[in-house]
Amino acid sequence: MKRPTPKDAGPGLDIKSGSDHFCVHSGGRAIIDEAGQSLALNDYDLEPARMALYRFGNDREEQYLRIVGETD
Repeated sequence: MKRPTPKDAGPGLDIKSGSDHFCVHSGGRAIIDEAGQSLALNDYDLEPARMALYRFGNDREEQYLRIVGETD
């Protein structure tokens, strides 16, 4: 999947400009969608969180490690 350019994301806080990696909490579809909209993230950025939610469900704290694993 090709990484979209920042102009495709829309308005919002550009968390990608100040960090190499970030993680969106996968506490549910609504949380992922709202985080994506609030932070102007695109589908490419949200895919690891969506896949972790799909594969493992909502597992609270352990979920962050699984999201990081999905980025490999």
